[in-house]
Amino acid sequence: MSNQKKPEDPQLPPRPQFVPSRVRLLHTVTGDPPFGHVRAEPGDYECESNQWGAVSVTATNGEPLGLRPAEFDVLENIRNPHLDT
Repeated sequence: MSNQKKPEDPQLPPRPQFVPSRVRLLHTVTGDPPFGHVRAEPGDYECESNQWGAVSVTATNGEPLGLRPAEFDVLENIRNPHLDT
């Protein structure tokens, strides 16, 4: 196994240098059907981001809830940890 970085796939867009780590919801966000029972109330949240910057927060029932970009404001970014893999 090599320590060399894998080249980016030319078919995929480049991964962002930074991804959100904290976001603010201004309105209640609910999951799409059939997950409409999953919701997150307005407020500030620690969030998870994948290598492409897609964001999820922990909903009121403890399940992850994916967010659309228009549903949150970014409060803090971190360096994308997936760039080193």
